[in-house]
Formats: sequence, structure tokens, C-alpha cells
Amino acid sequence: MRKHTPEPLSVFDQLSDGICLTKQGLIQYLNPAAERLLGVSFEQVRGTSLCGLLCERMTAPGLAGCAAKCVLLDPAGKEKAVTLDGRYDGARDIRVRCQRTASGPGSGAQLTVIEDCSEQ
Repeated sequence: MRKHTPEPLSVFDQLSDGICLTKQGLIQYLNPAAERLLGVSFEQVRGTSLCGLLCERMTAPGLAGCAAKCVLLDPAGKEKAVTLDGRYDGARDIRVRCQRTASGPGSGAQLTVIEDCSEQ
């Protein structure tokens, strides 16, 4: 059973795209769409690595080792966003767009959007 979502995040619960918030790469929040797309509950993955969860289970050309080479993991980096297209867990085509939030480089805060591309 999903626990009550804090008020500022409750708007994300209504979206059809998956939303994941991370702090220093660790999952702090998943909306219900992200839970459905990734096949996990927030309680199962709270505090774990989003890069690990995605990169271990996504397949796409050139994606090998994506957790280690994600440009957003460099706190001094200038990149603000990265998009990956691939097949998640062999079942669903998804697009994952990770974006560093306005709190700035070095904060480790990121917003990740996960879209279902299997029917597009």
C-alpha cells in the first residue's frame, strides 16, 4: 500500500509519465506511473541508486556501463540533462530523461522523467 505523498509532490501522482526525484543519485520519490513503468514500488527502492536500477535493466545500443558514465553524476559538469531510449527489463520501450534541478551542480538533486514509448 502506498503511503500518503507529501503535499508538494502530490501533483506528480496524477501524471501519466513516471517521475523520480533523487538526491545524490539515490531515489527519494517515485510517482505511481514510475512504479508501474519500472515494475517496482517506491518502498522497495527508496534510498537505492536510480542509475543502478535503470542501467542494469535497460538495453539499448551504446548503453553498456551507463551508470558509470552518466554525465549528470559529475558534480562539476555543465550538462543539465541526458536522455536515454531503450527497452526496460526486456518488456517495455521507455525514454528516460534525467535533469539536474535548479538547486544547481553539486547538490546532487535530479528530476527524472520516465515515458512509456512502447505505443508511440
